[in-house]
Amino acid sequence: MGSKEVSRGKKEKFSRLSSIKVARDLGKYLGFPLIQGRVKRAHFNCIIDKIKGRLADWKGKLLNKAGRITLAKSVLTSMPIYLMQNMWLPNATCMQIDKIVRQFIWGNQETGGSWNLINWNMVTRPRINGGLGVRETRFGNISLLGKLIWHLLNSPGKLWVQMLHKKYVKNQHLREGFMIRLGTGDVSIWYDKWLEFGKLASILPVVNISDTDMLVKDLWDDGQWNLESLSTVIPNDVRFGILAVPIPRDRNLKDCVVWENSMAGTYTPHLGYTWLLNKSRHMEDDTGKWHWLVKLKAIEKVKHLILLIFHGCLPTNTLRFRRRLTDNQGCPRCQFAVEDTWHCIRDCRRAWEVWKELGFVGTTNFLGGNTVDWIIQQVDSDQGHLFLSALWWI
Repeated sequence: MGSKEVSRGKKEKFSRLSSIKVARDLGKYLGFPLIQGRVKRAHFNCIIDKIKGRLADWKGKLLNKAGRITLAKSVLTSMPIYLMQNMWLPNATCMQIDKIVRQFIWGNQETGGSWNLINWNMVTRPRINGGLGVRETRFGNISLLGKLIWHLLNSPGKLWVQMLHKKYVKNQHLREGFMIRLGTGDVSIWYDKWLEFGKLASILPVVNISDTDMLVKDLWDDGQWNLESLSTVIPNDVRFGILAVPIPRDRNLKDCVVWENSMAGTYTPHLGYTWLLNKSRHMEDDTGKWHWLVKLKAIEKVKHLILLIFHGCLPTNTLRFRRRLTDNQGCPRCQFAVEDTWHCIRDCRRAWEVWKELGFVGTTNFLGGNTVDWIIQQVDSDQGHLFLSALWWI
């Protein structure tokens, strides 16, 4: 191989003299492509082809939604992990992988179309937050590369760290998740992140010029914090946050970089992925119903049905009408009313006959509450298993 500046004639001449063939690329080493020049989407087509080849072996039309989700989480999103450990995948490749996963979960193998009942931002949330637990490729790539960043920050003696430090330490995607654990205190009070809520310089409106060069250890006085030595005005909430930080007893310990969301301070790709997800997604504070659903002892296809009901995404004619997939909102079973979620699972004449035959009509709370409370109350009753079976077949 040679650079673009080397002419074809010179390459051929060198090849004749050295008996070495001219190659367009260096191929792979330990499964990783050796790329010369700019990284392009074409370099990673092998991943896309491998995933599509695996899909061709599956008969998706014979799988229910719960089965597809399980395969997508355990197989499809895991196939590119080996490459993602050391390489930054192009955005187009990540988007293509996510698109394949979406089409596999929601698609129709016979028609080739797909109807995404739940948006992708919700699908990629953990199940405890109402999602399906499917990994987003870009965040998975960043979290795996974060392990390299961890070594770059904590293993300066390694040769590869010294060689790659300037290039990869500039990655800012996970930088905010790292902080300094105090040892000797030789870090800046204002410009280093040694507090969980961030750098003080980014929180305070102004730093007194006489304090700019002060280090954390300058605030220590006989094992106590001495904030009175500062000329900068510190708000009370920030002051309490500083006082809550324990002063190291062993002054021989060095300041070190740790991962803030880990008790041990050690970074793992799982912690990095969770941190990225929480940072980019608005997670619900009330996770009670999702925790209940995760712990529910039922087959996955029934739990998936309940998840769709909780999200208001049951594919009724009302939902299809809102998405312009039909011009008729009527119920195809009773031909009497608009088919919304309540009508589909309880109020339809056909559904009502089933509930009445099973003895649910007339029981406490059968007609009250919203869909979430109604399902939880019925499942937690003495006839919970019977209710789940009837709900699925209705």
